Amino acid sequence: MITLVFGAPGAALFEKQKYILGSIFLFLNQIVTVAIVYFSVMYVFGVAAQLSAQANFIPVLLFAYAVSFAPWAFLANEDKKSGNQNGAIMIISGQIGFVLGILLMFITGQGAWVSILFLVGLLGGTILNIIPAIQEMRMKKEQYQYEQ
Repeated sequence: MITLVFGAPGAALFEKQKYILGSIFLFLNQIVTVAIVYFSVMYVFGVAAQLSAQANFIPVLLFAYAVSFAPWAFLANEDKKSGNQNGAIMIISGQIGFVLGILLMFITGQGAWVSILFLVGLLGGTILNIIPAIQEMRMKKEQYQYEQ
């Protein structure tokens, strides 16, 4: 619900055809969404990593991965059912970054790779979400100019 702080004004500005100011609000909305997903997943992963012993780290790691991403995957699936075809892009790219980070953590022994690559994946997914929105905005702007 916190994303409505930026999402609702951004959508209202788009309705009034103030695209630049509306884009700023919607970009802030995306950043808040990325922050919420990032911190929730990293919190669950961090708690699981602290609670596991070295001998049983891999099963706990797989469990933490499933527990941390399951709610976001469910919400992305519900978004897709309601008509948002791009809802899962950010979660899928975040999962790819997370898995690559875990692989690099095992190769290098540095746990920071998980956090870095997960954040890069989320931001990459956000950019992939923004591209269709910009294209749609351009089409609406051209249509509006054509009508006048």
